[in-house]
Amino acid sequence: ILFIANSNIALASATEITVGLVTRIHEFASLHEDTEYMSVHSMSLKKFITGSGKASKNDMKAWFKEKTGIDPISDDEADARAILEFAINSIGR
Repeated sequence: ILFIANSNIALASATEITVGLVTRIHEFASLHEDTEYMSVHSMSLKKFITGSGKASKNDMKAWFKEKTGIDPISDDEADARAILEFAINSIGR
């Protein structure tokens, strides 16, 4: 199962890139019949992790450090771990 986070992007070029990446995920899933994908909105992910859909990048990094005991390399690593936690919770493992 592939899990992706959808974000709120106001810039046209960033939206175009994001849509293109999501299209590639759809393509991958369609080529592999046993692959499912699920998207989660960034605000839903933040609320699941921190209790607030308006959590900042620093809030997410603080959660990562609390969860793992180490500082994340970047906010992207914290987001990736958050998606993993969401996925595990969603599929019940």
